[in-house]
Amino acid sequence: MQIGYTAAFDRVGHSELLFKLRFAGNSADILNIITGFLSGREQRVVEDIVRSEDVIVVFIVFQGSMLGLCFFYCTLAICQ
Repeated sequence: MQIGYTAAFDRVGHSELLFKLRFAGNSADILNIITGFLSGREQRVVEDIVRSEDVIVVFIVFQGSMLGLCFFYCTLAICQ
């Protein structure tokens, strides 16, 4: 059996992640920093010279960021 962590994590909403982090006992100051990191995020797709419209992101944490990796491990730990 294989588990697709990436697919599962991409479906965690920002509000759900913040709720779980609050439930885990994180302080209001930490939650405010995380909220600032997550809010107002947009993404787009670019291929050659064609660019899609920007879309507001509410369901993923950007991979490749240090906070994204921390959120991934927090989500796994909280779900167990």
